[in-house]
Amino acid sequence: EVKNIGQKTISCRWVVAEKGELVKARLVARGYEEFLQSRVDAPTVSTVSLRSLLTIAASNKWKIQSFDVTSAFLQAEDLERPVYINPPSEARKSGIVWQLR
Repeated sequence: EVKNIGQKTISCRWVVAEKGELVKARLVARGYEEFLQSRVDAPTVSTVSLRSLLTIAASNKWKIQSFDVTSAFLQAEDLERPVYINPPSEARKSGIVWQLR
Protein backbone atom coordinates (compact mmCIF):
# COMPACT_ATOMS: atom_id res chain seq x y z
CA GLU A 1 0.00 0.00 0.00
CA VAL A 2 1.20 3.47 -0.87
CA LYS A 3 -0.43 6.86 -0.52
CA ASN A 4 -2.37 8.00 -3.58
CA ILE A 5 -0.65 11.12 -4.89
CA GLY A 6 -2.17 11.01 -8.36
CA GLN A 7 -0.29 8.04 -9.81
CA LYS A 8 -1.69 6.49 -12.97
CA THR A 9 -3.55 3.38 -11.85
CA ILE A 10 -5.27 0.43 -13.44
CA SER A 11 -8.41 -1.15 -12.09
CA CYS A 12 -8.92 -4.72 -10.98
CA ARG A 13 -11.80 -7.15 -10.72
CA TRP A 14 -12.63 -10.46 -9.10
CA VAL A 15 -12.74 -13.61 -11.22
CA VAL A 16 -14.76 -16.41 -9.61
CA ALA A 17 -14.69 -19.99 -10.88
CA GLU A 18 -16.93 -22.77 -9.61
CA LYS A 19 -15.81 -26.36 -10.03
CA GLY A 20 -18.39 -28.62 -8.45
CA GLU A 21 -18.61 -27.63 -4.81
CA LEU A 22 -15.22 -25.86 -4.89
CA VAL A 23 -15.28 -22.10 -5.47
CA LYS A 24 -12.07 -20.27 -6.36
CA ALA A 25 -11.63 -16.50 -6.57
CA ARG A 26 -8.68 -14.40 -7.69
CA LEU A 27 -8.10 -10.69 -8.07
CA VAL A 28 -7.06 -9.77 -11.61
CA ALA A 29 -5.49 -6.46 -12.66
CA ARG A 30 -6.78 -5.09 -15.95
CA GLY A 31 -3.45 -4.65 -17.66
CA TYR A 32 -5.01 -3.60 -20.95
CA GLU A 33 -5.78 -0.23 -19.36
CA GLU A 34 -2.09 0.59 -19.11
CA PHE A 35 -0.70 2.44 -22.11
CA LEU A 36 2.76 1.21 -23.10
CA GLN A 37 5.04 2.24 -25.94
CA SER A 38 6.30 -1.30 -26.48
CA ARG A 39 4.42 -4.22 -27.99
CA VAL A 40 2.80 -6.38 -25.34
CA ASP A 41 0.71 -8.89 -27.29
CA ALA A 42 1.81 -12.49 -27.58
CA PRO A 43 2.51 -14.04 -30.98
CA THR A 44 -0.03 -16.62 -32.10
CA VAL A 45 -0.07 -19.20 -34.85
CA SER A 46 -1.90 -18.38 -38.07
CA THR A 47 -4.67 -20.59 -39.42
CA VAL A 48 -2.60 -21.53 -42.48
CA SER A 49 0.35 -22.61 -40.30
CA LEU A 50 -1.91 -24.62 -38.01
CA ARG A 51 -3.57 -26.43 -40.93
CA SER A 52 -0.16 -27.19 -42.47
CA LEU A 53 1.11 -28.61 -39.20
CA LEU A 54 -2.00 -30.76 -38.76
CA THR A 55 -1.70 -32.03 -42.35
CA ILE A 56 1.92 -33.06 -41.81
CA ALA A 57 1.01 -34.75 -38.51
CA ALA A 58 -1.89 -36.64 -40.09
CA SER A 59 0.17 -37.82 -43.08
CA ASN A 60 2.86 -39.16 -40.72
CA LYS A 61 0.23 -40.66 -38.37
CA TRP A 62 1.59 -38.65 -35.46
CA LYS A 63 -0.43 -38.41 -32.29
CA ILE A 64 -1.66 -34.86 -31.59
CA GLN A 65 -1.97 -33.59 -28.02
CA SER A 66 -3.24 -30.29 -26.76
CA PHE A 67 -2.39 -28.42 -23.57
CA ASP A 68 -2.86 -25.01 -22.07
CA VAL A 69 -0.11 -23.12 -20.28
CA THR A 70 -1.74 -21.54 -17.25
CA SER A 71 1.43 -20.61 -15.39
CA ALA A 72 2.96 -18.37 -18.07
CA PHE A 73 2.88 -15.26 -15.90
CA LEU A 74 4.51 -17.06 -12.97
CA GLN A 75 7.76 -17.04 -14.92
CA ALA A 76 7.59 -13.40 -15.94
CA GLU A 77 10.44 -11.05 -15.18
CA ASP A 78 10.27 -8.43 -12.44
CA LEU A 79 8.60 -5.15 -13.34
CA GLU A 80 11.03 -2.43 -14.39
CA ARG A 81 8.59 0.40 -13.72
CA PRO A 82 6.16 1.14 -10.93
CA VAL A 83 2.65 -0.21 -11.60
CA TYR A 84 -0.23 0.80 -9.33
CA ILE A 85 -3.73 -0.65 -9.07
CA ASN A 86 -6.81 0.64 -7.33
CA PRO A 87 -7.72 -1.69 -4.45
CA PRO A 88 -11.05 -3.49 -4.77
CA SER A 89 -14.03 -1.91 -3.04
CA GLU A 90 -13.94 -4.72 -0.45
CA ALA A 91 -10.65 -3.30 0.91
CA ARG A 92 -12.63 -0.30 2.25
CA LYS A 93 -9.60 2.00 2.27
CA SER A 94 -9.49 5.42 0.67
CA GLY A 95 -6.50 7.51 -0.31
CA ILE A 96 -4.26 4.51 -1.06
CA VAL A 97 -3.24 2.48 -4.10
CA TRP A 98 -1.45 -0.85 -4.31
CA GLN A 99 1.95 -1.07 -5.96
CA LEU A 100 2.66 -4.32 -7.80
CA ARG A 101 6.05 -5.93 -7.39
